[in-house]
Amino acid sequence: MTKEKNDTYYQDSITLLENTPPEKKQAAEIKKQMFEAAKMFETNIIELKQKKIGFLTKVAVFQGIAIVLLTVAITGLTPLKTVVPMMLRVDSTTGYVDKINPYNGENSTMDSNVVRYFVARFIENREGYEWFTIQNMSNFVESTANKAVLTSYKGYMLSDYSPLKRLSKNLKMLVKVNGITFLDDETAQVRFTKLITEPDEKLAVGYEPTKWIATLKFDFTKMIKTEEQRLINPLGFNVVSYRVDAEVVK
Repeated sequence: MTKEKNDTYYQDSITLLENTPPEKKQAAEIKKQMFEAAKMFETNIIELKQKKIGFLTKVAVFQGIAIVLLTVAITGLTPLKTVVPMMLRVDSTTGYVDKINPYNGENSTMDSNVVRYFVARFIENREGYEWFTIQNMSNFVESTANKAVLTSYKGYMLSDYSPLKRLSKNLKMLVKVNGITFLDDETAQVRFTKLITEPDEKLAVGYEPTKWIATLKFDFTKMIKTEEQRLINPLGFNVVSYRVDAEVVK
């Protein structure tokens, strides 16, 4: 055999040997294993990405809930930071300082307004004087005071210091309520000024305004016996203790 024929025969033998059934089966098995490995790798990559996406989603949801809760908390605290204006009033004569709260229709109740009204009217009638209306003033005090307070008032009006004797028809005693402070639910402290005036309410010559502090305790248990008393005091306002002192001038 020539050399070329020997080479051809040798090559054919190798090809035939490689293509025998066992070798084909082994090659197929290797390819299958490689395919499975590639598939498993791809699956692992996908699962890893899905886990990462799930984790990031949970983090985003948690952050969203935290932001909502923080917003609600800040909103809830907002009323606590409301700035309420406050003014302090200083009496130039006595140096007394009191706080003036801004009027708020929402916080002002009918009960508090009614109590302030009766307290102020009692002071004006108990401490004021005018010849032509003194009987009406006396009727108001009688309709809004208990027996002890009324007895003290009558004793004052009949004393030598009574405005009936001191002022008679010629002068008036006006009362200006400067402020009402509640020490508790049934006790009020009232600062007021007395002014002796002419009948036309001009300040009388020789009389200086005087400042006073009244402390009164009250309830709403006054027994109303007549229609006249009902018109004056329909709610049964009743002063059970009354004291008045001159305000100290500093």
